[in-house]
Amino acid sequence: GFDSQEEVTQYAEVAEWQRELLASDESKSARDYWRDYCRKIDYAALDLVLAPFERKSPGEFAPAAVVKRIKVESLGLHAGTSLPDFLLACWQVFLSRMSGRPNITVGCQFNGRSNSELATALGAFAKYLPLDASCDGDLKFSALLAQVQRDSADFRNWQDCFSWSN
Repeated sequence: GFDSQEEVTQYAEVAEWQRELLASDESKSARDYWRDYCRKIDYAALDLVLAPFERKSPGEFAPAAVVKRIKVESLGLHAGTSLPDFLLACWQVFLSRMSGRPNITVGCQFNGRSNSELATALGAFAKYLPLDASCDGDLKFSALLAQVQRDSADFRNWQDCFSWSN
């Protein structure tokens, strides 16, 4: 429950804290991480990923669906692999194959509540961070999954210091 005596962190206080964090020396390594990470992304090609989905079919639209229930355990997830990371890796492979592009960047939502003080704060703190993956044809899925897991963990650690303006 909510304790009425407990002070709730306000969104404006968090916004000010974040501005100060992004300007401080203590966040330099995080800002460097994001600058280096974002340099490898081909932003001009992002629109091209959706191009195959925008083509009109010459025939009638006749969707077909196959429904199959599976148990998460049957996916063969290795210890430490989360279902969201597994599905994200699958999505990146799908987009890569559909677009014919080996490098895929997707916006991944992170909750922006990495500090315990933000758990009860009012406001929208979520951020979409650009997760890039190389889905080269020679790359094994397990290697891609490891890349996604590594980047997701880094993103959770560094999300407070991400800014599209840097």
